[in-house]
Amino acid sequence: MKIKNNFKESNFGKFGIEEEFQIVDPNTFDLVPRSKDLLLQLDDNRFSDEIFLSTIESNTPICEDISQARGQIKNLRKQLKNVANQNGLLISSAGTHPFANWEKQVLNPKPRYFQQMKENNGLNQLEVVYGLHVHFGVNNIKQSMRMYHNFREVIPYIVALSSNSPFWESKECYQSTRLHVLDKVPQYGYPKKMKTWKEYYNNLVELSSVYQSIKSEKDVFWDVRLRPDLGTVEVRALDAQTDRNMTLAMVAFVLLVGNHFKNNWLELGSDHLKRTACIKYGIKTTFSNQQVSDIINNLLKEMEPTQDKLGLSKEIRKLMQVIKLRATPADYQKQLYQKTKSFPKLVKKLCEVTIK
Repeated sequence: MKIKNNFKESNFGKFGIEEEFQIVDPNTFDLVPRSKDLLLQLDDNRFSDEIFLSTIESNTPICEDISQARGQIKNLRKQLKNVANQNGLLISSAGTHPFANWEKQVLNPKPRYFQQMKENNGLNQLEVVYGLHVHFGVNNIKQSMRMYHNFREVIPYIVALSSNSPFWESKECYQSTRLHVLDKVPQYGYPKKMKTWKEYYNNLVELSSVYQSIKSEKDVFWDVRLRPDLGTVEVRALDAQTDRNMTLAMVAFVLLVGNHFKNNWLELGSDHLKRTACIKYGIKTTFSNQQVSDIINNLLKEMEPTQDKLGLSKEIRKLMQVIKLRATPADYQKQLYQKTKSFPKLVKKLCEVTIK
């Protein structure tokens, strides 16, 4: 397996953001397969399609600070909203659609998706889910493995904070049902603890010998993965966020961890069990009588000097509010549903907040 290495000294701390959005019918509030129509009218450098035609993804240019990212996120959402409205459609952002039937979603006809579907005996049909991905620039292979390890250590806490997918096919499920669903697909999940490039590379080679669809580092979709071709480490565990301010708050958390522990190996004792608990219970998770909210709070306090240096105070205040109230976007979705007892009305509200 040949891997292109684009890590370079000027990369560190630069970042990019990808948001996956739901394309929604304004009458039924169900998903509709219209990404191809929208892409014809959008900037193809900033928008792309995904495995299902009811999904569309935006990607920012390379950003150097959170202020630049704030402007890009606002602008991209506005562009997408305007084009969707011109086509009689709505846009929503959340980790799952509350009531859409996953079996009815239309597969993107690109060969790579057919290959994945064939190899996984149709399990990829479950991927009617929507994520927020953050690319963090690093300087070299050695540093990329330290960043991979450090981001892997905070995955349970990222999951707890960003949980925004409490419903699946008209049923209340986990706080991050999105990750629960993706874990059923072989190329996804919480990756192994690895500290050397040799370990990482050998793991990819081993997987590629089992799955023909894995031809490069781009064909595994773990919670954290290396993207040497882009010079980044990519954090993929976050649910898509309805409120763009929450998107920026989660991006800020990733930036804090990456910058604060640039020269250190972070050890939080993270494992599958902790991640699974956070998928199920979100910010209300408890490990051995220690609340996840307290662990995150202590970690944020440790990183305060870096927070000030990077100008992330506004975004971290948003996270502190989540911690104080012990209420994530998933909890707000559940509260909204309790008021109306209507999933279409819930989706309508999600659409309104997405493009606010």
